[in-house]
Amino acid sequence: MEARDRQFNLPGLFGLRRCRRCGLVALSPRPTGAALAGFYPHDYYSFHPEDLSAVLEPGGPEGLSLGRRGVRRLRREGRSLCLAALGYESSGAVRRTIGTALLPVLGQRAGYGYSQFPRWREGGRALDVGCGSGQFLALLKKHGWETAGVDVSAAAAAAAERAYGISVTVGEIAACRPEHGRFDFINMSHVIEHMYDPLAGLRSAKELLSRGGEIYVETPNAASHNSKVMGSYWYPWDAPRHLYLFDPVTLRLLARNAGLVMRRLETREMGQVYGVERTYRLADGLMGNSRTTFGSARLSIGLRRLGRLGARIRSRQGGDIICAWLSLPPNIGGGSRSLGEAHR
Repeated sequence: MEARDRQFNLPGLFGLRRCRRCGLVALSPRPTGAALAGFYPHDYYSFHPEDLSAVLEPGGPEGLSLGRRGVRRLRREGRSLCLAALGYESSGAVRRTIGTALLPVLGQRAGYGYSQFPRWREGGRALDVGCGSGQFLALLKKHGWETAGVDVSAAAAAAAERAYGISVTVGEIAACRPEHGRFDFINMSHVIEHMYDPLAGLRSAKELLSRGGEIYVETPNAASHNSKVMGSYWYPWDAPRHLYLFDPVTLRLLARNAGLVMRRLETREMGQVYGVERTYRLADGLMGNSRTTFGSARLSIGLRRLGRLGARIRSRQGGDIICAWLSLPPNIGGGSRSLGEAHR
């Protein structure tokens, strides 16, 4: 199909083609390296650190109402229980048991809202690829991880250093070298779809992974139920910035070609795709006056969301986002976690 840039209104139409052999979706024609820079306006990159005082500081912000304090305390307790199940707290077997029971319901997103929040590892080193201004790394650093980031935005790197004292390499993941030390956890959340060569990027991540480490990949699911129903109004297409869009089959193929093992793969739904679809259709004049159709549109969106949720439950591979955990093959030892171990 052909898609427009609905986020930043770049002129023209951008082709999306699906490979008949494997199903990979790619932007076509393939843009040149020089053209890629023009797809990203200056304000695209997140280089303004978010206010993390509520989680980085024990007391949190002052002046909250009693009700909001109660909700915050309840959320903090739920997070604490799930983090205990992930090994972050040695507060007793009972709390770990309760947290373990909650994890299947709340998922790892209970750890500060991040699907990829990793299990605790003593002396662990974490690398965030496309780290922006370092919010995720700041949370890992709070829990004892040694952190590093890489991002193509120099402004984002400077913001991470200034706000959280986190070292960020400016450039692509290939700029990080194994001789500088390997990582126990590498986060690649919404990164590979932007890469000019995602296979090379994943191979670079493999070279940086330590024995027993894991790579977390999160990317839009081109085979989701919503992508089929919404067509060009499914906003994770995000043409022309998403050069490649994977589905569970093609992502497994990518991991295998990179020499990695897919330990776990699941999909999840993005609730915001419904509101964005409605906004896009309103902009195209397909839903009439926004005031008169507001109630009926909300009802229609709600019914469609229930129907697609039911389809996703039946399939379990039809969510909007793929969440995958990769590791080194059992017969490959991987690199040492430090230069000292590497020389020994």
